[in-house]
Amino acid sequence: MTGDKKTPVEAKDFCVASAKEFGIECIYQTPEDQIEWLKTYPELGEEIPWNSIQRRNLAILLAYEKGCEVIITIDDDNYFVEGQDFVGEHSAPILKGVHEHSAIKSNTNWLNVCEFLEDKRKVEFYPRGFPMNQRWTDPKPIFRSEKQKRKIIVNAGLWLDDPDVDAITRLTNDISALRYTKDESFSMQKGTWCPFNSQNTAMAREMIPAYCLSPNIGRYDDIWAGSLSLSLFLSCDSVCVCVSVACVCMCVRACVRVCVYVYICMYIYMYICIYRLCPQPYPPTHQLTSIYTCTNTQTSSHTYSQTTTLPNTRFWR
Repeated sequence: MTGDKKTPVEAKDFCVASAKEFGIECIYQTPEDQIEWLKTYPELGEEIPWNSIQRRNLAILLAYEKGCEVIITIDDDNYFVEGQDFVGEHSAPILKGVHEHSAIKSNTNWLNVCEFLEDKRKVEFYPRGFPMNQRWTDPKPIFRSEKQKRKIIVNAGLWLDDPDVDAITRLTNDISALRYTKDESFSMQKGTWCPFNSQNTAMAREMIPAYCLSPNIGRYDDIWAGSLSLSLFLSCDSVCVCVSVACVCMCVRACVRVCVYVYICMYIYMYICIYRLCPQPYPPTHQLTSIYTCTNTQTSSHTYSQTTTLPNTRFWR
């Protein structure tokens, strides 16, 4: 656990007590610990701001340094579903290596994983980061599922109650996910994309050198981290991203839905203004050039460059 300057001092005591109760190693990095540890990575220390979610990078990197095979991230407003082996179920698909599982392909190259969450009012909604011009399309996308043998490098859990949607969806719709509608977990076939976040997510060790929650880009830091890292891995036939039925969390946010309806007219006006100011869709394909630098204690620094072609998309700024 990586603390921040606003983290309650009781957090460290909680970690110590949890380690003793469950017999596990539990590391808590105070701000002072981080300053000392980051002397090994001075450039990283200069880039990661205080009082921000990007401090999570340090916990991820420390786990990588310690040789962890699976690294799991979870937000502090997510709660385990009763009877669930959260760590075990998140880790198992990744530790299995190449194995057979269900894989879904979309004819639009984009898969809305929230299609498999039932809203209390049957509203169709999309995960944060899903391209706006791929939402509510007519005709609706066609999905095809088949068995494939591939290695899973990301195991993305979903969310009940308050799912991870964009701000405008949250302000204009009282979304509440009641249940996951599929009977099994699934992966996405090569060429099918969907954003994944860092809210309830497990990643294989080999994913980490290409994964970084970039500072100074706002709430989409984890979305871009996922997209850029997957642009490297999903060009391979042997790896994939899995959405796990066993790792659904209950998400409860303290700031939910207060005064939404009082200000609904203002938000609709803002929605229209933003939409009109959005850039037009990119040309039929849009290329992203991703450059990563990976350094660890055993190898020298290496830079990798990958040009990726994404399906026709338009993102919110």
